[in-house]
Amino acid sequence: MPDSPIQLAIAEWQNKQITGTELMRRLVSFDKWMLPMSEAAAAEMVSTGAASRLMYSQDGEGVSRLYLFSDGEAYNAFRASVGQDASEQHFLSTTGTWIFQLPLDPLDFIEIDPATPWQIGYHKEQFPRLRAMAGAVEVEQALAALRAGTAEPGSLTKVRQYEHYILAVTSLDGGYTLALAPDDRDRTLAAIFTSDDTFQAFLPEGGALLSDGQLLRVALAGPQLFEQLSRMSLDGVVFNCSGPGRPIAFAQSFLTVVLEATAER
Repeated sequence: MPDSPIQLAIAEWQNKQITGTELMRRLVSFDKWMLPMSEAAAAEMVSTGAASRLMYSQDGEGVSRLYLFSDGEAYNAFRASVGQDASEQHFLSTTGTWIFQLPLDPLDFIEIDPATPWQIGYHKEQFPRLRAMAGAVEVEQALAALRAGTAEPGSLTKVRQYEHYILAVTSLDGGYTLALAPDDRDRTLAAIFTSDDTFQAFLPEGGALLSDGQLLRVALAGPQLFEQLSRMSLDGVVFNCSGPGRPIAFAQSFLTVVLEATAER
């Protein structure tokens, strides 16, 4: 049985129990990545609080790789495979949402837990998908914290400025109406989605609620989304009503609070 959340996620993907998109979501959501750092970069981080230099390898053909490790066991397996001494290696322990939104242009590959049975890699062409997923997970975490009352300063602004929200609309006879989140109390709740996979999760449920018409996706940036919905007669909004993860619901007044987030510090 896999020992860590990352081993488990990759094992499930290898066994075709989850899709590649689901695997990306779980990798991005992991919050204890070990990122190797040079001694100088570690000292800089201690003194300034900033991690400005990534440590990556480049082979004789100029191919550059960033190595990420899910725990010390994974790093030790890699160290043994390359014959590296057990000298002290500095690491930054950080979140997937931070790592996968970094400027990764100099890199050709991201290698996760190399030299382990669950090793997996992503090439440059896949970086935009990782970045998009990291942005979605980050805003989902901000929404969940706002709902729970544990949000850090800047969370409202982060929610407002997110550029990749999706609405579901029903197309029928040339007209369009907003698709609503299912609700057993018959409330009028706008269904908002943070990413393609959360929208796709809604399609079977949303389609089953239609007697006629077709469900379509409309992409909107945060300011436009919250402005439009704030002018509608709604009881509230639900983010990612069909998962993955727990839906996050707010009353209609939340839309106004988000719109006023430009003044937040």
